[in-house]
Amino acid sequence: MKIIRNLILVLLIPALFQACVTQKKVERYLNEHPAVSSLYCATKYPVKDSIAPPIIKYIPANNKDLTKAFDSLARDNSSLKDDIDSLSELSKTDSSALGEKYRKTITGLNKKLVSYINQIQKLKDEYKKCTPDTVFTTNTVYKRDTAKEKYLETKVSAADEKANNQKRWKNIGFIISGVLGAALILVLIFKR
Repeated sequence: MKIIRNLILVLLIPALFQACVTQKKVERYLNEHPAVSSLYCATKYPVKDSIAPPIIKYIPANNKDLTKAFDSLARDNSSLKDDIDSLSELSKTDSSALGEKYRKTITGLNKKLVSYINQIQKLKDEYKKCTPDTVFTTNTVYKRDTAKEKYLETKVSAADEKANNQKRWKNIGFIISGVLGAALILVLIFKR
């Protein structure tokens, strides 16, 4: 019975070590089977599109706004019309030579008024609305290599873990040296 048990142990121990997968074995397998390795990498770490924040470029249209000029001309025109109307009323009541002079002045002002009205209408007809300002937005799309991101992420976490281990061992060293120092002091005190 012992012989069979020993024989099984002798045969099983090398088989157990053969079953172990090392990094070199995995790399060799992946190099020998590129279709499997590329499929695995493409599935596990796909290349992803990422969109950068937009870049906005503003270009003003440089339009001249003539709306205020039209409004001012219309107000002046309205004021002129009011003056003509009041002079017209005054000339009707005064029939003397002065009234005739008013009528001639009013007739001249009426002609100017009609001319202003025609000019305003012509400007309004020719006036084109302002073209809008132009805003260009550019979105940059770039490819992300998630396999490389994962690799760098694991490297950073490994470096962090190593730094934490170093701190832990440093702290343990300080504690041990403190305990040994205290023990040495106690030994020296009680030795006397």
